[in-house]
Amino acid sequence: MIPQEEAAAFVRWQKKVVLPKKHRTESTEAAQARLAEVVRGGSKSLVEYLIAELGLDESLPYGAPRLPRRLTAGEAGDPPPELEKEIADAFSYENPSKGIHPVTPELAIRSVFWTIAHVQWLRRNCIEEDWVRKLEGKNDDATARNVCRRLGGLPHIRGRISVLNDCPISRAWWRVRIAKQSAEAAKGCLSTERAYKALKHNALWAELIGGCVRNVAVVNEPRALAAICVNISRNFKYGSTPPKNYARDIARTLARHSSSVSLHVVPFEELLRICDKAAAAFDPEAVVFDETEQDDEDN
Repeated sequence: MIPQEEAAAFVRWQKKVVLPKKHRTESTEAAQARLAEVVRGGSKSLVEYLIAELGLDESLPYGAPRLPRRLTAGEAGDPPPELEKEIADAFSYENPSKGIHPVTPELAIRSVFWTIAHVQWLRRNCIEEDWVRKLEGKNDDATARNVCRRLGGLPHIRGRISVLNDCPISRAWWRVRIAKQSAEAAKGCLSTERAYKALKHNALWAELIGGCVRNVAVVNEPRALAAICVNISRNFKYGSTPPKNYARDIARTLARHSSSVSLHVVPFEELLRICDKAAAAFDPEAVVFDETEQDDEDN
């Protein structure tokens, strides 16, 4: 459990180093310059900086989930599919005597949890040194955003989906979990592996999760997400990926349907038909502004 004081310090720190571009101040720029200098110093420098900024106990008694093994810079930056599954399995490990407990959704949705976990992993040399230096962006503002996003997410800029999408290790846990939930909800129409394959492309994942977080009805009914995964699995095989906005449009169609009837009582076969109908009407040429594409970033 993350103490309230550290959680509050985390929010203050993020708002000190990253503000919307139109609201940047001299103090923000100074904080970003300091953080960029820290990143150039490597893992030890970043750990010391975050311990001080977040007011963390020097002994780090926060029970970070155990990684399956030491990760290379590339693996930590974008875990391949097999490693994502290993991470999800490792995060179910429990050792109460050492303060290690399985990751829960209540913790996994919090950016501060993942950021403090990264501090612990970096201090224990669980992630290759070069990963920190690769956080450096084209300017100090980009570096500050990279640090916040990759360590745990940047919710006050990127919204609630940031922790599910921008932090690679958090994304791995959530993707495997949601794939399992979708397979269970599909009642034999979808395996966990097929669900995972439907979700594994990062661009599609960001689009689908962004749409589902905003379309609450889809989040509250796992079968709806399962129906989307079944549709993608059936229509895009052999490693092909749906075009931009495909998954988003299907999620929106399901959400509109929920305005007249709860998706909870809609038979799964009907959910599949709704998805198929939306897919048939999908226009890849249609360009619609979508707030999930807002990216106040310099990456």
